[in-house]
Amino acid sequence: MILRMSGLAGSAARFAGTAEALRAEEDLARRLEAMGLEVERQPFRFLGWERGAADLTVET
Repeated sequence: MILRMSGLAGSAARFAGTAEALRAEEDLARRLEAMGLEVERQPFRFLGWERGAADLTVET
């Protein structure tokens, strides 16, 4: 089973690309994997993204 969570960026747009967002993403991935879910990362262009900026990844 693959859980897709593309809606995270809307609620976390003000934190997108920050160290806190990346730590939260990693924590969420660990918790989902512990529940037996397959976790994939996909680049997601968040609000305010500029070319050359680091991509925000959302666990899916």
